[in-house]
Amino acid sequence: MATPAGKRCRVVMSSNGSALHVYSDARGIVLQLRRSVPTADDLLTPSFKVAVNLSQAEALALAAELLHAASGRAALAAD
Repeated sequence: MATPAGKRCRVVMSSNGSALHVYSDARGIVLQLRRSVPTADDLLTPSFKVAVNLSQAEALALAAELLHAASGRAALAAD
């Protein structure tokens, strides 16, 4: 899928092959999670694509929660 005109796209790949796409412009933020598994590799593992439209407040709350979760894990890894 091409990036919609006028939107910025940032893709973050996970270690399991899923991808997180963040589309943004002055009007809003869309968070899209994609996972694609070829049926030749695993017939029972689902592929999916889901997207949510986030307000600025929701995006900031999500960012804060992710930072909190990641900083807790970083502290545990350092011990």
